[in-house]
Amino acid sequence: MSHRAPLSCASLPDHSPDDRPDRSPEQRLEVWLVDLSACGGALAALEAVVPRLSQAERGWSTEGQNGIRRTTRIALRLLLERLLPDGDKALYRQMALIREPAGRPSLPAPFAPRTFSLSHSGAHALIAISTRGPLGIDFEAPRTLKMPPHRRATLVAAAATLNPLPLGGVALGGPASSVAATDRETLIAWTRLEAVGKARGAGVAAVLADHGVIAKCEPTTGIADPAPADEGATEPLAVHDLALPGGLVGAIATPTGVPCPSVRALPNDPARLAALTGTPYGSLDYRPLDPS
Repeated sequence: MSHRAPLSCASLPDHSPDDRPDRSPEQRLEVWLVDLSACGGALAALEAVVPRLSQAERGWSTEGQNGIRRTTRIALRLLLERLLPDGDKALYRQMALIREPAGRPSLPAPFAPRTFSLSHSGAHALIAISTRGPLGIDFEAPRTLKMPPHRRATLVAAAATLNPLPLGGVALGGPASSVAATDRETLIAWTRLEAVGKARGAGVAAVLADHGVIAKCEPTTGIADPAPADEGATEPLAVHDLALPGGLVGAIATPTGVPCPSVRALPNDPARLAALTGTPYGSLDYRPLDPS
């Protein structure tokens, strides 16, 4: 049975020196943890003031999983706008995202140097945005895994080759270890592999096949669905574990040499969120979402 620990974003900062008005967006890499329930009302209010969703996205339901998807997309579009010069923002707003051949969503050609990656867990999302090349992110909530020891061992061994000394001193062992990998170690391993798959643009299946975890034609089981063969970026990648609250584990894959950023919490106060995104706060009609 799965178990999700209570999650609080209070320990994460929501500001940075990068937020200065004179700060150039050209060399940014940011990671944001979004409490979709707490931020939903403010995000909807900002969208009503300055629409950023495409025509198709505006048609998404505001209820259930589609509502979570819609709120996540508003947050993503707000954050991506931080990477753009002021002169490009009007063109960007309401422009549809495109799908790459392997299915990864991305910005259209005028904005292609900017990249992003998303991950969900319950009512939270982790969003990474960058002007510094390929990008992949993943996070997982603590839970009990129904996975045999040999499968855990191969995942952990593969992930250890990506980042043998992770954040927090949790060193992952190899397949010869006499102690079965814990749920947390296995989830750490999975987030690293998933992050690389996303950065490559083709998903985790190709990464697992590259490391001998699965055969080329074998479907993934236990944590994620299968993905198409790897046709994505070949730029060398570095993988970093992320410091997250509430027992969450996560990883980000970036081009080698790009420093790992700190995770920040998206503000749920409308005034601070408006200031972060440059939206005029005085025109907001803000109604907090009903927590029920």
